[in-house]
Amino acid sequence: FSFIHAMSKAAVTALTGLAKEAFVYHLMEVKAQSNMSFDEIAEKIGVCNAYAGQLFYNQAQLKAETATKLKAAMPGLTDQDIEQMKIAPMRSWDDNLVKEPNVYRTIEACQHFGDSIKQIINEKFGDGIMSAIDFYVSVEKVIGAFGEARVVIKFNGKYLPYINQLEEIREKKTLPGATDAFMDVAIDTRCPEDSRVPKWEGDLPVYEVPATAKALIGKAKEDFVSHLHLIKAKAHVSFDAIAKHLGTTNIYAAQLINNQAQLKPVHATKLKELLPDLTDAMIRVMMLCPMRSWDPEIMKEPNVYRTVEACQHFGQSIKHIINEKFGDGIMSAIDFFYTVDKGIGKSGEPRVLLTFNGKFLPYVEETTEMLNAMDLKECE
Repeated sequence: FSFIHAMSKAAVTALTGLAKEAFVYHLMEVKAQSNMSFDEIAEKIGVCNAYAGQLFYNQAQLKAETATKLKAAMPGLTDQDIEQMKIAPMRSWDDNLVKEPNVYRTIEACQHFGDSIKQIINEKFGDGIMSAIDFYVSVEKVIGAFGEARVVIKFNGKYLPYINQLEEIREKKTLPGATDAFMDVAIDTRCPEDSRVPKWEGDLPVYEVPATAKALIGKAKEDFVSHLHLIKAKAHVSFDAIAKHLGTTNIYAAQLINNQAQLKPVHATKLKELLPDLTDAMIRVMMLCPMRSWDPEIMKEPNVYRTVEACQHFGQSIKHIINEKFGDGIMSAIDFFYTVDKGIGKSGEPRVLLTFNGKFLPYVEETTEMLNAMDLKECE
C-alpha cells in the first residue's frame, strides 16, 4: 500500500488506517532526509518538541501560521503534504504502542501514582481535571546530581473545574482566552486553600493495625490507607506541607499516605511530628516495602485516564525524542521523581504541571565478552 495510492485524491478529510500509516511513513522519510531532530524542527517553527513529533505522526493539526515556517524549514514537504497536515487529524493510537517500554513506563507512572496525582490536583485546584486539549508536552535531557542522564517529561494542561450545572450559568457566554501560552508558566507556590484540604473533626474511628511483617494487600491495605487519610485530615495538612516538612516531592508524600512508597527511617520521626496520631505500629507497617499496585477502578477517574491518554497519544513522539536525545533506552520509573505543581498561564488561567524525572537506562548489547567480564560470585 503506497503513499502515492493513499494520497491519490485531494486532501479533504482526515486519514485513517493504512492511509494514515503510509502518510506518516512518508513524513518520517522527509524528516530523515532533512537530517533534523524534533528539537531542531520545534525550534524553527516555534512549538514544543513533542508537538513537532505529533505533527509528523499526523496526531496534531498543522496551523496555517505554522505551515509556512514548516515548509521553509523542510522544503522536502510538498504542498499536498502540507494541505493534508492542515486537516484536523483522526487522533488515534496503535494498540501495539503500549508494548513499547518508553510508552508503558510513562503509563505505569500515571497508574501507580494515580491516586496521588488526583489528590494533589484536588488540593491545589479544587474539583476538576487537567485538560489534554489546551495542553503542552516536552521531553528534555538533563544531568542528575551524580552525573547520570535523566529524562524529564513535562505535561502542562489547563485546569478545568467541574461546574455546578445551574441554569443561569448556562445562559451566560464567555470570551475565549488567549492561545499564546507556552511551557514556561509562573508556579503558584502558595499553600493550597484550607477549604480544599480534607478536614476531619472529632475522634478518629477505632482501627487495629494488622500485625504483619509483610506488605499489606487487598482489603487490609485499603483499610490502612483509608485510616492514614483520616489521620492526615485530622491534622488538616496538605501534601505540599507534608512534602516540605519531609524534604520530598509532593507526589512522594502522597505515595507514603497511599502506602505506595516505603517510609524511610530518616522520614519516620518527621512524619510523626506532623501527623501525631500515627502510632508506632502504623509507622512499622509504613516502613515495610509496600506492595505497589493500582486498582483498575482508578482508570475511570478523569485525572488519571487523562494522563494515561496523553501518554498514549503522545507515545510515539515521546519515544522518538528520547531516542534522539539519549539513544536506545528508556526512562526509569524507579530512580524517578514526580511532582504536581499549580501554574498560572499567560492569560491568568490555572494550569496543572506534571513533571516526570527519571534516570535514563540504556539497553545493553548482550555480548559474551561483557558477560564473562562480570564477577558473578555470590555475596558472602
